[in-house]
Amino acid sequence: MKTNLVAVTFLMLGLAPIRVLAGDGPLWSWHEADTEIYSPSFSNNGEELVIVRKRHIPDFHEAEEISESERKKRSAPIDKNERYADPEVVILKIGTKTATRIDWGWSPAFSLDSQQVAYAFQKKPISRFRVLAETQAGNDIRLFRRDRKAISVLATAATGYLSDPIFAPDGKRVVYSLSDAINGAWGGNIGIGQVAIDGTGNEILYPATKDFELYHLIDPKRFIGNRLFAFRSKPTSGGTYTADSYAYELLDVGPPAKPIYTWPNEKGEGPMIFASDAEGEVLVYDRGWRKTTAPPKSDEKSSAKEERPGIPSPDGRAICLAGGSGLEIREFGTQKILKTIKVRGEIQGIKWSPDSRRLAVVTTRNREGKGEIFAHDEIAVYGL
Repeated sequence: MKTNLVAVTFLMLGLAPIRVLAGDGPLWSWHEADTEIYSPSFSNNGEELVIVRKRHIPDFHEAEEISESERKKRSAPIDKNERYADPEVVILKIGTKTATRIDWGWSPAFSLDSQQVAYAFQKKPISRFRVLAETQAGNDIRLFRRDRKAISVLATAATGYLSDPIFAPDGKRVVYSLSDAINGAWGGNIGIGQVAIDGTGNEILYPATKDFELYHLIDPKRFIGNRLFAFRSKPTSGGTYTADSYAYELLDVGPPAKPIYTWPNEKGEGPMIFASDAEGEVLVYDRGWRKTTAPPKSDEKSSAKEERPGIPSPDGRAICLAGGSGLEIREFGTQKILKTIKVRGEIQGIKWSPDSRRLAVVTTRNREGKGEIFAHDEIAVYGL
């Protein structure tokens, strides 16, 4: 399953243009055969993006739908190269098909000046295995400096693995997640750390913490202005692999961490996300978008329309909603439809550009007439 959000930066006047296609189609798109796309992150000037590229190996029900001979054929290259289908961090030049490989890894992010890329290094060969806590064990946070073509290790894991680095607004620090097994063999984020881009000053902002012998789940995280926020799922009861109930909270990470909103919902029913409005004030989705100072609403009856939170634009003026055949762009306040975009393939992720003038969409295409047999992922950029 690929459900990754991606981001694109609008090309301002004076920057290198990208190829624009006619009509309401994408301004630019990219794919490779039998290749999955994960975690795109776009440069601040909008000329490049960094992604994770991974060759596809059939698994789960898809593996059962193809012949044994095809399964052997698809996995045979791993016998010669144990990293054949490992995740690769790759820089793409928007408007071209050029792909420049950096390293093995996950969740890359550009620095504000686009001259550095932070990512989680995939330590173990993983081509024969699923993406589990054990197969990611030992993954560290690394920094690629483009001017010197040099890679340095910023932070290493004491236990479990590290993941999902983001740059702080000052560009001097990288904030990352502490991760471990949270649901049987499956991994997840359980804490937050930060380190300076020169590798000094590594510190834990939110340590891995357990209640009822189960981890607090700390994900996602993001900066709003200069403040770091994170969604926390805190166990309020025991359970076999995960808790039977949680307290769902939005944290101002600090430190010290302070809950600024709590959803009165222990079963995780309905969307619970956060964003910011046009004034930079923090918003939460609780049966509708609201400020964190508003009283909780989860116990009130909701309509189907309210249960489509969408993705607010960075400037807080618009919202993107995904439907069966594409996207709807609406005014955030009035819900007036501004534009509809038809999208081919199954939508896996949506992300606004930093200036709120473009959207990037990751879709999965299956083989024609072959049901759910994977063909390739595609990333496309749409203008508003």
